[in-house]
Amino acid sequence: MPRVLLIEDEITLCESLVAMLTAEGFDTIGVSDGLEAVRLLEQRDLPDIVVSDISMPELDGYAVLKILRSDPATIDIPLIFMTAKTQRRDIRYGMELGAADYLTKPFSPDELVNAIRAQLAKREQWIEKFETQINELCHNIIYALPHELRTPLVGIDGFANLLKMNHDSATPEEILHAADTILSSSSRLSHLIENYLVYAQLELISHDPAKIAELRQHKVESASQVIQEAALATAGGFQRRSDLQLDLQDASVQIMRNDLEKTVTEIINNAFKFSTSRTPVVVRSRVHDQRWRLTVQDYGHGMTAKQINRVGAYMQFDRKLYEQQGLGLGLTLARRLVEIYSGELHIHSIHGQETTVTLDIPLHSGRPIS
Repeated sequence: MPRVLLIEDEITLCESLVAMLTAEGFDTIGVSDGLEAVRLLEQRDLPDIVVSDISMPELDGYAVLKILRSDPATIDIPLIFMTAKTQRRDIRYGMELGAADYLTKPFSPDELVNAIRAQLAKREQWIEKFETQINELCHNIIYALPHELRTPLVGIDGFANLLKMNHDSATPEEILHAADTILSSSSRLSHLIENYLVYAQLELISHDPAKIAELRQHKVESASQVIQEAALATAGGFQRRSDLQLDLQDASVQIMRNDLEKTVTEIINNAFKFSTSRTPVVVRSRVHDQRWRLTVQDYGHGMTAKQINRVGAYMQFDRKLYEQQGLGLGLTLARRLVEIYSGELHIHSIHGQETTVTLDIPLHSGRPIS
């Protein structure tokens, strides 16, 4: 039975509503004050939904809602306000705090029951969606991650053993080649682990509105400086600095510096990885319609429309054909990062010819946290 916590300071009305909801099949607990409701919540005997009056003497409905939304254990519990307050500003204020619905007194029993059932259905859909995402993530981790971890370890282990067995006869050239292979494999493994940890962290942050709000207070004063440094470092790693073309317009944007650097690095890394030497990788930035737009264009393998739609974690396209390593997390990480900051990432590609990745991030006019 779905559990309903009803908060109503008019005792007669509270008892009547509890009886009605119980008859409709809800496990209903009625309390006459916000403080009593908070005490029940603190005991972690949590309801599936809260229905609350707004005007109460000790602790009003707005305060109860703020407490619900400030606790990770109760942040996703829907709250329906029932009140005689009918002014638009009162309704908007409740919605801005995170109220799920708003019933104006007097209301019929059917209106209340239907509102509760609608919110419980929405919550059930959200839970099912979240569980599906978690199951997919676990499936991909189980089947993709072990292979990706083993591959660079094979290189490290193999060449380390080769050096050990032939330490007294190996030539300097052979030692140098083995060392380069070990370092390359180690670098790949470090990048894989970093991306995996960032992805896991993003999955947690995406369900934490308070953390998202905090992150959106940060800004980068000079986006062009961050892009230039990240682009040059990435191009240097592929030994293709001569292929890099920069055309940057500076701006102050709403994102943490480390997150912007990570986003840009993954997009540009993807462009170099899937294009050949002596073909350009063009990086442009412009201020457009109160947002800052970055485009990264390469003239490499390109992607089909189906592949673009399937951009997701632990997915590598045409792996056997192009022999590219890694979990395919790059563009997914970039997309998830910019979405945290109310940004967008779009991919346009002509298969076999070119790919353009475009991201838009809001400009920032407020003061940063740090």
